Amino acid sequence: GLVRVLEAASGAAAVSREVEVVAESLVVQQVPAAWLSCSYPSCKSLSGYIEDFVLRAGTVQCWSAEGLPTLFWISGLFSIPGFLVGVLQQSARVGETP
Repeated sequence: GLVRVLEAASGAAAVSREVEVVAESLVVQQVPAAWLSCSYPSCKSLSGYIEDFVLRAGTVQCWSAEGLPTLFWISGLFSIPGFLVGVLQQSARVGETP
């Protein structure tokens, strides 16, 4: 990840192939494949991806602090089908539908 790249750049850690690949992606303003493998799909440049990620993280942080909103930014979710299944399950519980 980014921490390993910074450690390698400062000489505090050895440069592995994984670190090299991440660093190469960052230099050309691309989102590293290692990040996308555990993230939401995105075709944005690195700066656009980071801006979008910060917005998404802020939204989740707000939900955590203030409770769930009445309206959701559905395209900002990582797994929209998973969210919709959760909404259906919660609605069924509230309505006592099996």
